[in-house]
Order: sequence, then structure tokens, then C-alpha cells
Amino acid sequence: MIAASAGRYLNHDVFTSPGNDPSYILTSADPRINAVVVGPASADLLTEYLPEHTGFVMAQARGDHADDPVLTGRGYSIIGDWWWMACRRPIPPQPGDDRVRELHLPADEIAALQARCYPDTHVRAGDPSYRWWGYEAADGALAGIVATTDVRPDAPKTAGMHVSALGVDPDYRRQGIAAAMMSAVTKHGLRQGPVVHCGVWKRNEPALRVYRRLGFAEEHEVRGWQRD
Repeated sequence: MIAASAGRYLNHDVFTSPGNDPSYILTSADPRINAVVVGPASADLLTEYLPEHTGFVMAQARGDHADDPVLTGRGYSIIGDWWWMACRRPIPPQPGDDRVRELHLPADEIAALQARCYPDTHVRAGDPSYRWWGYEAADGALAGIVATTDVRPDAPKTAGMHVSALGVDPDYRRQGIAAAMMSAVTKHGLRQGPVVHCGVWKRNEPALRVYRRLGFAEEHEVRGWQRD
């Protein structure tokens, strides 16, 4: 997961535990940027290295839930559990994927589109690290939106593009728009690197069915935490 996402974490501080099965925690001085922790010693790394200002933590889900008391004791609450999903092969063309285009809109217009399509997303419209894409319906309306984080030129060869905040206007759902947007941005991402990845809430079975059908597979279970 970290290898494929390496392009997103080039500016993070990395701490690791020794041994044949090492653990890692990636942290940032910027409180708006999440920390990531994986491995069997994750609880110890969280105790020692998690900055007080971190607002969001992605922790690889553990059967023993060893991270839970550490994070609740630090003032975090569970947002939910999700799958880190990945696709490493081209997606067959989907109806409507030619209607997906990159958006060059002011942040307030992106935010208004998010409010219609995916009001609960944590991705901020004004974040310069994201590239925005939209689906133009037959009537000319922007009926869907999705964000991508491109692979940086200095990223390792294992790094891939991340897809976030995909949403469809309720008035246009059940028309294959989500599949069309994922098809278009995955095609774009696989021109940059060997993998395209995204996070999908485990409770969102309709989205999981779409992504599985397109060729994405669940590779890691992750628990999201947010500071109260």
C-alpha cells in the first residue's frame, strides 16, 4: 500500500521498527495531511511518533485492534473501515467515458459540485494537490465529479495515481456515470504508473460492486480515525 502510494507521501517523515516484518508510520508537519501507519508494531509507533497536531490517521486494520486504545486515548474517533483497492490493468471502455473531462473551475464552483454529488467527502476543493474531473451529461450539466492525485516525476517506479471523492448528482444516478468516470481516470492513471488505487468504505457495497466489475481488487483493509 505504501509502495503504490509513495508519490503521495514524499514529503512525509518516515519512522520504522526493525525486524523481518517491519512496521512504518508516515507523518507530516502539516496538520491537514493524514498520517499512515501499517505493520505489527503500529501501536508502538503511534505512541512514540504520532504528532499531536495530526487531524486524520489511516491505520491498517488489525485483528487484535491494538491501535484502537492508543488512538482513542489520544482523542481520535473511528470514522469507518474501508478497502484500499487497486487496479493494474486497463479497464474495458465504458459507455459515456468519453464524456469525462478535466475541470478547470474556481474552487467555489468545485465545492458547489461536491455539495451536490458527494457532500460528505473530506477532499477539499481548494487543495492544489488534486486534479478534478467531471462528467458532462447529455443536457450539458456536470453530473459527476472525481479527484485524482497524479504521480510525481520524482516518485518511485512503484507509485501509482490515487482516485478520491467520486460522486454523482442524485438526479443522474443509476446511469453508469460512476463507472464511466472511473474508466476515464484509470486510463489516465495507468499512463503514469503501474497502478491506480482508491479507498472505498466497506459499507458502500454499491460502489464496491462497480469497482470490482471494472477490475479493482481489495488489497488492504484500513481504519480511518479523526481527531475529535
